[in-house]
Amino acid sequence: MPTGKAWIASGGKAARVFYSADFGRSWQVTKTPMVRGLASSGIFSVTFKNNNEGIIVGGIYDQPELNTNIASYTVDGGVTWLPAATMPKEYRSCVQQVKSGENAFAFAIGKTGCDISTDGGINWNFISDEGYYTFRTIPGKLAGFAAGSEGRISKVEFQ
Repeated sequence: MPTGKAWIASGGKAARVFYSADFGRSWQVTKTPMVRGLASSGIFSVTFKNNNEGIIVGGIYDQPELNTNIASYTVDGGVTWLPAATMPKEYRSCVQQVKSGENAFAFAIGKTGCDISTDGGINWNFISDEGYYTFRTIPGKLAGFAAGSEGRISKVEFQ
């Protein structure tokens, strides 16, 4: 962010978020309630709406059907992370903020489908079982591009 704030998420034995307020010169680390303990588990993506409101998603990528502790949110800039009240349906490898005018929501995608959250990551609603690995929004549009296995790229448009 232009303010010098940055967040990096990790997985494996400890699902943590690293936070810098000074363009990466120094870092603090925060524990999260995310699933952890396996080499294939943890946080796989982090997004922030502003300097305070953020979301992390992940899970266990080789057991995507497990959806316990696979999404968390923060309202204090990442000092504390709370588990989502309603989790995404399954493992998610990417989360992004989508915004156009007054319309704004979080979109999470993974190899088994996608979900949206309209309340800052507290609750998630499953919308499709079309799986991709990553997603990037088109700034100012309710749209973006998803990329997945076998070189698949798709434009995603929200109504």
